[in-house]
Amino acid sequence: MCLNRHLGAFAGALAPLLPQDFAAAVRALDLTSPAPAPASGRLPVCRFWDQVIAAKGAGNGRLLAPLAALGPSLRWVQNPNYVAAPPSPDFLENYGYAVLAGPGGLVASEALALGVLMLGPGVEDPTHRHPAVEIYVVASGEAEWQKGEAPWRREPPGQIWIARGLGQV
Repeated sequence: MCLNRHLGAFAGALAPLLPQDFAAAVRALDLTSPAPAPASGRLPVCRFWDQVIAAKGAGNGRLLAPLAALGPSLRWVQNPNYVAAPPSPDFLENYGYAVLAGPGGLVASEALALGVLMLGPGVEDPTHRHPAVEIYVVASGEAEWQKGEAPWRREPPGQIWIARGLGQV
């Protein structure tokens, strides 16, 4: 299936960027499961999709080309907690994510939740902590990261940020 080929290309490009344990989980995804029908509707943040996909930067083509092909099949959603209490007045207009693998994703996975988070320019992902490990790859623009009380760091496209365990992001 074409969708699985594009998801496989994305997983293949992502795996070498990840720590070994996560790369193994990405490579182990069962891409033979039937894909759901493309989702209808788009969130306001999707207005940035074409700009993100067209971004140039450190190796982004290998990640962004398969994501561009997956674009029409992505189901963009927002965390219900943020919907109930947005962290800032314009947050919901500039935030959304799509699940590639895991519950509600393009493929089912018990071992991995893999998705795409899109934040508009100047939007801050609120400080949070939880048991899941989060791995971010900057796709376009620059991202500023802070972990705990450490100083903010500015990261270019292609840079990876990993928040393990109950660490605060």
